[in-house]
Amino acid sequence: MLFVSIIFILYSIIYFYSNRNLNNDFDSLPASIENLLIIIFCVLYFFEQINIPTLSVIYSRSTFWIIVGILFYVSGTLFLFLYVASLPKTQTFNHWYINSIFNILIKVLFAVAFLLNKDEIPDKPYIQKQSYI
Repeated sequence: MLFVSIIFILYSIIYFYSNRNLNNDFDSLPASIENLLIIIFCVLYFFEQINIPTLSVIYSRSTFWIIVGILFYVSGTLFLFLYVASLPKTQTFNHWYINSIFNILIKVLFAVAFLLNKDEIPDKPYIQKQSYI
């Protein structure tokens, strides 16, 4: 994961500096590659969680809802990001409501995660500091 992430960061930096002359508002290729990598990372996370035996169900943890929200957003906007590069700027706005729908969905799923996380926060133990004087 670390190696792939470093390669993607290097690619994004090179792509940014090599395409600075273009007046595109949105870089479709790096966003699409980023979405694909995030989908792969989310699937790997779920695979790892399935292989770890636990007593609690996976959807009772807040991390599940955060990963599901991210997965829905990136999978829902992947083809929009691929398609937007070929659209004229006048038609881009007509299809951008898809991004708005998935933005609302990710925020709702994050809210579910935060509501679940409210019960999981343990009380901070009192730490007694030692005096070194």
